[in-house]
Amino acid sequence: MNARLTQVQISDFRSIRGKITVPLDAPVVLVHGPNGSGKTSLLSAIELGLTGAVSSLQRYDAAYAENLVHLDAQSGKASVIVSAEHDEIPAKPSELVVENGNIRGMPLLSELQSRFFSERSLLAQATLGRLLEIYEESDARKSTSPLTRFVNDLLGLDQLDALVDGLRASGDKRRLVKSLPLYGEVSDELADHDEKVNRLEEAVTTSKERLTESQAALEQALEPFGLKSVDQVGEDRSGLGDAEAERRRSVETNALRREIEAALSLWRRLEQQPGAEARSAAESELRAHQAELDAWSTSKRAALEPALAAAASLYADLSPARSVGWSASHAEAVRELSELLSKTEARLARDENARKELTDLRETLTKARAREARLDESLGALAANSGDLAQALSELAPLVDSEICPVCQRDFSETGPTPLRAHLATHIASLSQSASKLRSVADERQTVRNEITKHEQSLNRLQETVLEDDELTSLRNRRASLSDTVRQLKETEGAANEGDALAAGVAAASERLATLRSDEESLIGVGRSVAGFAAQLGLKPPAESDDLGVVLETYLAAADRSLETATRREQDRRKAAEALEQHSISLARLGGLESDLKSARADQKRVKDAIKSADDVRAEIRKLSDRAVEARTSVVRDVFNESLNKVWSNLFVRLAPEEPFLPAFELPDKGKGPVEAKLITRYRGDDRGGNPKAMLSAGNLNTAALTLFLSLHLSVKPLLPWLVIDDPVQSMDEIHIAQFAALLRTLSKQRGRQVIIAVHERPLFEYLTLELSPASPGDKLITIELSKDGRGHTICNPEPIMWDSSTVFRAEA
Repeated sequence: MNARLTQVQISDFRSIRGKITVPLDAPVVLVHGPNGSGKTSLLSAIELGLTGAVSSLQRYDAAYAENLVHLDAQSGKASVIVSAEHDEIPAKPSELVVENGNIRGMPLLSELQSRFFSERSLLAQATLGRLLEIYEESDARKSTSPLTRFVNDLLGLDQLDALVDGLRASGDKRRLVKSLPLYGEVSDELADHDEKVNRLEEAVTTSKERLTESQAALEQALEPFGLKSVDQVGEDRSGLGDAEAERRRSVETNALRREIEAALSLWRRLEQQPGAEARSAAESELRAHQAELDAWSTSKRAALEPALAAAASLYADLSPARSVGWSASHAEAVRELSELLSKTEARLARDENARKELTDLRETLTKARAREARLDESLGALAANSGDLAQALSELAPLVDSEICPVCQRDFSETGPTPLRAHLATHIASLSQSASKLRSVADERQTVRNEITKHEQSLNRLQETVLEDDELTSLRNRRASLSDTVRQLKETEGAANEGDALAAGVAAASERLATLRSDEESLIGVGRSVAGFAAQLGLKPPAESDDLGVVLETYLAAADRSLETATRREQDRRKAAEALEQHSISLARLGGLESDLKSARADQKRVKDAIKSADDVRAEIRKLSDRAVEARTSVVRDVFNESLNKVWSNLFVRLAPEEPFLPAFELPDKGKGPVEAKLITRYRGDDRGGNPKAMLSAGNLNTAALTLFLSLHLSVKPLLPWLVIDDPVQSMDEIHIAQFAALLRTLSKQRGRQVIIAVHERPLFEYLTLELSPASPGDKLITIELSKDGRGHTICNPEPIMWDSSTVFRAEA
């Protein structure tokens, strides 16, 4: 299997500026360069291209990707392209780009291979000094350190641990419930069934007690009916009598009682009333009232009816007297017609006032128009003398310096003794006064014009409110009719009141007469009803000499006794029905509870059987868990003794033969629980010492870390046959370096590992180049020297060294 890293291309990555291509297709690759030349950046770029991350930087800063691009990069991004030859790795190179703190691209290795490379193939310079601490540091979330994860892989305990962990929960019910919720649910279900059975047993006992109580109550309720058991009642409850027939008889008796009570009340009221004499007096009183009413109709009604008719013609909604009475109809007519008369007179008054205002306004308008005409004449007379002429003469006055007129060239002294300049000044003053008066007359004319416009608007408004002649005539006629009708109504007001009083007297007399006649008929009816009451009550009819009041009171008492008996019978029947219903409910409830109890006991037994089966399985599981723990203990002891510690001890002694304390893994003394890889030292291989960090010198501590890294890599079949180490000889003396060079040669030639090492010192680089030079046909070594040019760009100078037989023979000679 050809398994090598072949090449890496790097652009503007960390301290590497520009673009370089580094060949890696050799068993051993040595990288050299001064500080800052990019050795560590080269190895970090290889890790980024393979795994997609830089673990040594990620361990210290979660945002390390923001600092992977070179500060002077023109494009603000870095790229890494790495290629390899491996049966389980894609042949196509992978490219990862870093930009704006983000890493894009698919790494060359899978997740499992990436973890193996970061933990067991790559030893960064910053990691070497803290390797033991890093290996022992546990993740709080996973609770295992990288060293512990490696030991588990080495021992192959994952499946066995999974078996032990999976069986661990069965040893304790609380753990079993957490891992197997169904077991807890079944246990809870059993508790529920136990509680349910107890509850139902108590409920059955209580239900039996209540059934006994309901049985006693039923027997007591059946006693009024002469029954002693439920069977005598019958399914249709006929043993309790015909309830519907008895209810109908009660209703009939109750109705009969009301009739008897009404008859008795009527008898008591009428037996005190006067007889035929009272009826005769009432008839005479009615005839007298009727005669008075007829006399009123003949005399006063003849004047009242025309007045109301006239009012109805003027007010259509007037209520007729036959509906509301003479007084009410008369009062309504007076009220409504008086209101109409007031409105009519108010409208006529407004019209009269408007006409007067209209006459006054027309006279005022005529005077204003005459004044406007006079002002127009004054304006015409004043317009002849213009203010413009006064202005012109004022401008001409300075030109007059003698008696000769500058306009007509005439000698003004011929006209009289007044000088031309004085005459011109006087005339100009006269023209100025005329112009001022003209403005005053014009303003006064505008004021008069505004008043005329205002009077014309008022005139138009008043003309709209004045009634037309036909409308005015109609309204005056209506006022006369209303006034005459109101007068007639006021004259007949006494007749209306008298008519209502007489009609009321006739109605009252008629009502008294009707009442007396109705009472006589009612007494006759009471006498006829008494025989019917006796027949319905099953009693002896009264004799003619018996007092009807006493007879009716006797019948009323008999009806009350019958109703009382029926009520008591209905109460007994209702009580018996309720007792029957309660007894039936108690029987049904007891049957249901007994059925539920039987079902609950069956469910209880089913769950108990299931839990017993589960407990039997748990016992077998505990046995299997014990056997798994014993097997695990045996594997752990064998591997720690014979494999891991042996490889680490051999490597460490090879590099530090004089060190008395040998680092080792502490052998677990317990087979139970997870394996935790812990580091100790042993003095001369026997006595136990402390942790290597406390027992070894700085140089030997680095040696212990380096050999631990190599032993972890060599103890199992590697996923990746690569070793990438950054400056591993820190704090090593010449003997350690020589031994380390021999170890690298062994790893490369015998173990088939591709080794990539970066060193800082030039003599060490040249020594390792000599020690690791090709020693057989087909062998190859690549040396890479990194440096910076004058502009700060990284320069990569690779030098492949092939096997040369002539060189070997010269060295032997």
